Amino acid sequence: MKSKYGLFYSSFLAGVWISFGCILNLTLGGVIGAFMFCIGLTAVVSFQYKLYTGTAGFIEVKKRSEYEDLFYILGFNIIGCLIASWAVRCSSLDIMEAANAIVVKRLSMYWWQVIIQAIACGMMMTFAVKFAREGKWIPLILAVPAFILSGYLHSIADGFYYYLSDYHSFEVLLTWILTVLGNFIGCNVHRFIKI
Repeated sequence: MKSKYGLFYSSFLAGVWISFGCILNLTLGGVIGAFMFCIGLTAVVSFQYKLYTGTAGFIEVKKRSEYEDLFYILGFNIIGCLIASWAVRCSSLDIMEAANAIVVKRLSMYWWQVIIQAIACGMMMTFAVKFAREGKWIPLILAVPAFILSGYLHSIADGFYYYLSDYHSFEVLLTWILTVLGNFIGCNVHRFIKI
């Protein structure tokens, strides 16, 4: 996908699909909800859409254009989450309370806890996406529920939860920015530990 329009569209749809995963997680809850979240990431990988946490660990670190594209990917992922959260608010789905509970837990964390848990999520996402791109889906099916049940922070999923919740403040924005940073670090840990 060479055009910027294609990048924007692909990134937007990735945000929508991750939002679908969030909706399933909030609706079903527990282990089942965590496993059903896999539908979102499975769709993203299958359709080769651009997801921030599915791209950050695979960029060419010396190319400035890759960082620019990553910025656009993040932005349009979040726009996809915004539209999806608006659609949920217009629907009969009763999941706002579940989203509020997740956000309250996020906001109770210290800044370094946010970064550490976001790093862990980034590591798991790069692991899941790498193998899924090779047609090996078990790592994805295990990694996604693992990061959800562990309470790790995923910048795009959290964007959906924040939009859907009743909490909209500078503290939410700061927590999300730290999550984005932690995810980026986690997605790239594999580059630093190669032997």
